[in-house]
Amino acid sequence: MTSYARQARRWPLRLLITLILLAGVLVAVDRIGVAVAESAVAQTLQNSQHLTNKPSVQIDGFPFLTQLATGDYHQIELTDSDITVGQDGRTVSLEHLKVTLHDVTVARNFKSGTAASGSAAAQMSYAALSRTLGTTLSYAGAGRVKASASVHVAGQTISGSVTATPTLSGHSLQFVSPQVSVDGVPAPSVVTAALSGVFGAPIPVQNLPYDLSVQALSANQDGVSFTLTAQHLSFQR
Repeated sequence: MTSYARQARRWPLRLLITLILLAGVLVAVDRIGVAVAESAVAQTLQNSQHLTNKPSVQIDGFPFLTQLATGDYHQIELTDSDITVGQDGRTVSLEHLKVTLHDVTVARNFKSGTAASGSAAAQMSYAALSRTLGTTLSYAGAGRVKASASVHVAGQTISGSVTATPTLSGHSLQFVSPQVSVDGVPAPSVVTAALSGVFGAPIPVQNLPYDLSVQALSANQDGVSFTLTAQHLSFQR
């Protein structure tokens, strides 16, 4: 076999290796680019939303570079923690917030952007609620929470427990339909009224980042879960 023939036979293999290496380089460049962009977007969101922590940002879709070229992103996911809600001394922390921005347009320098809409889920733990209410809360099952407390009625200290259903009232978290028991039996009305008061006034859940508003909430084993949405968002560093 001549030298020319051997080279001719090797050419397809060399081309294949070259294409594989080139593809690997392009993927690496794409992934490096998306990491840099995610960090820049996170910084812009932290500044624009006045967040204590820098959120974690994930730009969905592959390849990233084609999205970068147009500035249009189908979906960007954000996660954050320790978002304080409430007012007038009744504040509580959302320990986990996950936001998905839809149909996002971001400037080339990543310092501004808009999103057609946003959907989110948040979790408020019983530990956080307990600190706010000044009593220990736990899950009672069937979408209800339980608080144990002692109250003073007619010169006596009476200990009991009360369950209630967390619900959304306007823009506030409220506890409704209280059921009180003392030593496992229904309590008199005066005791019921006193123990029901451990939940206190409604807790405002508004002025959230990303213009989110609460659509629904419910109690579960881990705490109170929130479903939130937003429309026509804009942000700028």
